[in-house]
Amino acid sequence: SRECLMTVQWHQVEPDISPDLHTQLQARDQEGHPITLFTDGSCFHPSLPEFRYAAFAVVLDCARSDEERAYQATQYQRNGTMPSSLKTLTAGRLPGLQDIHRAELYAIVIIDSATTLSLLQYVANSKEAVEMATSPHYDLLLRLWKAWHLGNRCFHKVKAHAENATDVTPLQLYLQLGNKV
Repeated sequence: SRECLMTVQWHQVEPDISPDLHTQLQARDQEGHPITLFTDGSCFHPSLPEFRYAAFAVVLDCARSDEERAYQATQYQRNGTMPSSLKTLTAGRLPGLQDIHRAELYAIVIIDSATTLSLLQYVANSKEAVEMATSPHYDLLLRLWKAWHLGNRCFHKVKAHAENATDVTPLQLYLQLGNKV
């Protein structure tokens, strides 16, 4: 008889985060500047529940103005250099059940998934958290429900895998690059 063993190894590189980043973010928030985060989830072997594994990433937009964003997007078009103002805050293997929707939900702000956007609308429309108790991924929906009711949040869908499109403005390209990092 033949025996087949498969080992999946996960190597996670911790992002290089400036020690004073929290202070910088607080200052930007207090000055009234929006703080923009990009999130994405992915799932390898999604049709094979026994073997699939999912991951997520969160990227911070550190650009100070739309002019800077447009300039960096133009540089990307010219020489392929990713904008230095897009900083990875975290990236890692998804805990718990491994599927794409859970990966997308894990750390959301800007979304490239219409399904995830509809789940956020469901969270926003739920007056009480208990209304979502029978939903899949209730633990993550509950986190979002609590965050939703603490202040103003804005969620946008960004078209995934579109950074090579030629019919977009530099600012649209910058958003697509934020989703790519």
